[in-house]
Amino acid sequence: MADDFDDDLEKALKAADEALDKGPYKKALRDLLALSVDQIKETIPSVSYADYSKLITVVEQASAANVAQAALKEKITALGSTVVRIAKMIPSLAALFA
Repeated sequence: MADDFDDDLEKALKAADEALDKGPYKKALRDLLALSVDQIKETIPSVSYADYSKLITVVEQASAANVAQAALKEKITALGSTVVRIAKMIPSLAALFA
């Protein structure tokens, strides 16, 4: 059981590194990670950490998998209007919704 966890963790860490260093959304991901929940709450008072975390996960996975912009937009939109509003705080993600 521990081996499965270790293998899954290793894969997730490798994917995260690739998303941050090589993926097409690496700039968006870095900009997103630079935001704090408190900064987001200044613009979107109803935001939750879960909303922010979901967006990070989607952008990270999309970057690691080299997902097309239209597919990334669709995934973000499916997470709801609050997540879309967070995405629009990042210029490279806002461009998806222009």
